[in-house]
Amino acid sequence: MIQRPIVTALPFLLALAACGAPEPSGEPADAGADTDAGAIDDIDRPAGSPDNAPAEPARDRDPARTGSIPLTASYVRGSWVAKGVEADCDRPDFQVRANRGGDHVIETSVNGIPATGRVALGEDPALRWDEGIPPLPIAARGPDGLAVMPSSGEREVTLAGQPITGDGVVFVKCG
Repeated sequence: MIQRPIVTALPFLLALAACGAPEPSGEPADAGADTDAGAIDDIDRPAGSPDNAPAEPARDRDPARTGSIPLTASYVRGSWVAKGVEADCDRPDFQVRANRGGDHVIETSVNGIPATGRVALGEDPALRWDEGIPPLPIAARGPDGLAVMPSSGEREVTLAGQPITGDGVVFVKCG
C-alpha cells in the first residue's frame, strides 16, 4: 500500500473549506423540512423589521467596530481628511472647532457649497446642518478615525467632495 503525504489532500481540503461545506449536526436530515424555503435569516435583519425592508448596515448592529472609543469633544476637535492615497493634511477636508458657546462647529463644503454645521455628541452623534441638509451620523473608527455615514432614507450628500453613501466614508485626524 502506498501512503500519500497530506500535501496531496491539502488542496482538496482547502477547496472544501472555501465552499462552505456544512458541519455535521445531530439533527435528522429532514429536521428543517417544515420551515419556509425562502425564509430570511434573522441575523441579516434587525428584530421587528418587515421582510421587504433592506437589512441595516453592519455599523448599526456591531458596536465593536467603533473600537470602544467614545466620541468626545477632544476626539472630534481638529482637522480631518478622507482616508486614502489622496489624503493631504495640508488641505484638510473639514475642521471641527469649539465656538464661544461650547458647541463644536464643522467647517467644510456640502454638495459643493461652503457650509458650517454642528457636531452633536452623546447618544445620537451626528453632523447637523441648518441649510436643510439631512444629519449625517458619525462614529469612531479606531484612535484617529471618524466614520461619516449617510442619513437613512435621505438624499445623497457629498461632504468635502466625498459622496456619503453605503457604509459611509472614514476620515482620519491630521496632526
